[in-house]
Amino acid sequence: MGYSDVTPMLEEYKALRAESLQAMQNQQHVMRFGALVLGAIISAGIHVWKHNPFIAFLVLVFFTPVMSSILTVLWAGELHRMIRVGNYISQLEAEINMFIGYSAMRWEGWLRERKGRQIRISHIIVIVAFNI
Repeated sequence: MGYSDVTPMLEEYKALRAESLQAMQNQQHVMRFGALVLGAIISAGIHVWKHNPFIAFLVLVFFTPVMSSILTVLWAGELHRMIRVGNYISQLEAEINMFIGYSAMRWEGWLRERKGRQIRISHIIVIVAFNI
C-alpha cells in the first residue's frame, strides 16, 4: 500500500472541504441578503403607514415574519449541509489515518472531541435575530 492508494481518499477530502467552505459562504450570503431584504420590507412598511395603515400592517405583521422564516430555513439548510459534510470528513480522516498508520488528519475529529454535537451560541443568535 503506497501513497497512490490514499490519493482518491485525499481527493475526496479536498472536494468535501470545498463543499463545506461553500456552505459557509452560502450562510453568509443568506444572512446578508436577509438583512437587506428585511430592512427594505420594514422600511417600506413604515413608509406606507402614513398613506395606507392597513397595507403597512399586513407588510409588517404578516410578510416580514414569513420572509424571516424562509431566510432562517435557507440558512439552517446550509448549516445542516456544512455539519453533514463535517461529519463525513471526520470519518474520512479516521480512515485515512488508519490507512497510513499515523494521525496525520485531525481537524474534524478534534472538533468533535472538543465540542461534541453542541449547537453553537452563534447559531442560536442568528435564528433568534431573524425571527424576532
